[in-house]
Amino acid sequence: MLDLSAQPAARRAPKDRHRVVTEARKLSAINRATVDLCIWRRSVSPELSAWLDVMASEHQLEADVRGVRGAAFDFEPLVKALPAGAPRDAWVADLSEVLARYVQVVGDEPLRVQLSSIDGRKCPRFHVDNVGVRLLCTYAGAGTEWIAESSVDREHLRTCDAMHAPTRAGGSVEHLERFDVALMKGSAFPGNGRFGTVHRSPAVQGAPRLVFTVDTLRVPGR
Repeated sequence: MLDLSAQPAARRAPKDRHRVVTEARKLSAINRATVDLCIWRRSVSPELSAWLDVMASEHQLEADVRGVRGAAFDFEPLVKALPAGAPRDAWVADLSEVLARYVQVVGDEPLRVQLSSIDGRKCPRFHVDNVGVRLLCTYAGAGTEWIAESSVDREHLRTCDAMHAPTRAGGSVEHLERFDVALMKGSAFPGNGRFGTVHRSPAVQGAPRLVFTVDTLRVPGR
C-alpha cells in the first residue's frame, strides 16, 4: 500500500487576483484586497477604431502631464496635432469617460496623464510597477501582456530576462485586448507589497501602439 504520509505535499497554486467585467461601475472591484487587476472589457465603434489605426501610423503623440485633476482635465491640447472632426471629438469623449471612471475609483487625487505613441518594446521584462493603481488602455496596436496569479512564479520574477516569462509549469501569458480599460495595482499600494500585477509591454509590429496611462501622484491611503 502506498504510504501517502511519506509523500511531499503538493504545492497548491495561489488563487487568481484578477477580474474581468463588462460594466464600468464594476471597476471598483480593484479596491478589494484580493484583486490586483480589474479589466473592463469593451469595444468602440468600427469608425473610431479605423481612424485610430490611421492616426497611430501617421502621427506621433507624446503627452505627459503631471499634477492635474481628473474631473477638469482637458484632452484637446494633447490631440491638437490630429485632424479636427467627428472622430477626434469621439476619441476625446472616450478618453474623458475613461479618466472619469478612474477618478471614481481612486478619488480626486493629483494625476499623471500620459498619451503616447510607442514604437518599441518599452518594458521588455515582466515586472510589477512601483505605483498604487495604474490605468492602462491601448487604443491602437497590441495590448499589454500579463500573467495571472495562478500562473506566475514570483520567485523567478526578479531574475527572469526579456526572453523568458516567469510562469509556473503549465502557466501561460495573457494579454489585454485593444480598448480594454485595465486598473492594475502595483507594489506601492498599501499592504500589497507581495503582490501587484505582473506584466510587460508587447512587441510592436507595424505601426506604433497608442497607449493611454494614468497614475496617481499620491498613493491613496498614504
